[in-house]
Amino acid sequence: DVWVYFILDNDIASGPTTGTNISITLNGLLADSPFVHIPTGTNPEFLYNSLVYSSTGMPSGDYEVLLSPRGDDSSTLFLFDYAIYT
Repeated sequence: DVWVYFILDNDIASGPTTGTNISITLNGLLADSPFVHIPTGTNPEFLYNSLVYSSTGMPSGDYEVLLSPRGDDSSTLFLFDYAIYT
């Protein structure tokens, strides 16, 4: 099982790149949906411990989780916080 957490910027005035738009693959297979966060400008400015991906019920073995900017827009904010795997 794996859980991936980011820090998300929620401040629309903090700069040109505050949104997060990522594709996620697990062992080369694209996740069901991308993760997208569009800042709302509400408090708090940064959202810590934000779950961006999880997969549970996986059999024991080796796995590779790949996070990458989505689409043609490479101006996505990547603030990896932590991951948990069991």
